[in-house]
Amino acid sequence: MNYKALKWVIDWLIKSHKCTNCWSFINEEWIDIVWAAWTTVNIDITCPSCDKHSIIKAEIAQVNVSNLNINNIKNWNIKDEIIKQLKWNKSIKTISDSDISKLNEKLKKDDIKINDLFDD
Repeated sequence: MNYKALKWVIDWLIKSHKCTNCWSFINEEWIDIVWAAWTTVNIDITCPSCDKHSIIKAEIAQVNVSNLNINNIKNWNIKDEIIKQLKWNKSIKTISDSDISKLNEKLKKDDIKINDLFDD
């Protein structure tokens, strides 16, 4: 694996990874490279707070961007595309705050069944 790609993965993990047990952040001291070859790396992360281990597998793919038309990418507006899709598909129902509140109440029940979630 390319050193710069590996360094980028580690830097990204330090900024974004939280322990799944206690939600603590990590630093380089708690990262061990278990295995790395070609485009794949396996990383063992030990939480500094609770000593939980997490195994992260990352793969870096090389993308040839030489044949991309950069002008089209710059001009593409995702908001306009979403609006166009929403107008095209009239069957999309928006979710209101009351819908979320009703769902929340249903989920609090002890004897909930899956069909209960879809009843109005």
